[in-house]
Amino acid sequence: MSEVILAASSAKVAVAEAAQANGDMGSITVAPQASKYVSTVEYSGSGISGTILAVAQGDNAITGKGVMFTGALAANGQVVWTCAASNIASAPAMDAKYLPASCK
Repeated sequence: MSEVILAASSAKVAVAEAAQANGDMGSITVAPQASKYVSTVEYSGSGISGTILAVAQGDNAITGKGVMFTGALAANGQVVWTCAASNIASAPAMDAKYLPASCK
């Protein structure tokens, strides 16, 4: 699970840097990330909000399940992130016991 969170963290940094430079969270591209334990990391955003979805693989307990990070661009240019289990059908929610404390 830590590899999934790290992959999402890399995307969070890229999005935050681009959002600060551009003044919005749309039209940002996140490099594809896949590994033994990460199926995909996807980003979508517009205006002052965006979402990163990181999906796990390689462990039967979490394969296909996702963690979602939702960012909001603040007036000072910083992106404030919240974390939760995925809430979309293509990546069912990660079981709470596998989520970091900040996502529960």
